[in-house]
Amino acid sequence: MTAEDFDDDMLAPPIDGVAGGIGGVDDHDGHTDEWHPSHGFTDARMAVRVWVDEESRHVAKVHVSPRWREVLGANRSLEDAFQEAFFAASVRVDDGSSLIPDVLPEATPDPDSTLTWADLEAVQERVLVLTERQEALSSRPDDQIRWAHLEGEQTLARRGPVTVALSWSGLAESVRFERNWLLSATSEQIEAGVLSTCRSAHANYSPPVFVPGEHEELAEEFHRAQRDLLTIMAKDI
Repeated sequence: MTAEDFDDDMLAPPIDGVAGGIGGVDDHDGHTDEWHPSHGFTDARMAVRVWVDEESRHVAKVHVSPRWREVLGANRSLEDAFQEAFFAASVRVDDGSSLIPDVLPEATPDPDSTLTWADLEAVQERVLVLTERQEALSSRPDDQIRWAHLEGEQTLARRGPVTVALSWSGLAESVRFERNWLLSATSEQIEAGVLSTCRSAHANYSPPVFVPGEHEELAEEFHRAQRDLLTIMAKDI
């Protein structure tokens, strides 16, 4: 067995026929082998493998098969392979929750509020108005509603011939290479270039800002009205 053959064996997934670190069943003994972070994430043809730190979610290690050109063939690019591996990692380590505000907690009375039973009618009127607004919002076409969205700029980092883009969540999403450099680059040079550029991108990551839409704003107003009602009802008459 040559060194290159051994290298590609190391790129193989933990379970036959499974790429990207999803556990399966060994047909030989029925043993179930679960994915582990040490297995990393690969593309479908196992030309590349990346490892992602579970806590920071940063790319920690990169491996490229010395035979990646042969493995990928003429119809698949190394950029495609990295994108597949990064996608496999994002499915495992990112659920998108970091970009979405926490769900509003259950409304409870406000002990510091100065509301009294004399304010009950006004608060009830607020609830009626909010209900009417909710009904009107529900009846409007989607293209006439101001939806929640993210504002910001995608994080890009370039180091020499390698450019890495991060997703909104701050995970490595794609890589681009200068074609002329890639023609003669060794697997070790590609690994070092991708890893160093990923580190630069992670260091410069700035998370987007969540901008609430009409639904979220209305939910917040309902929450405050419900809190005020509970506050009033918790007081002695």
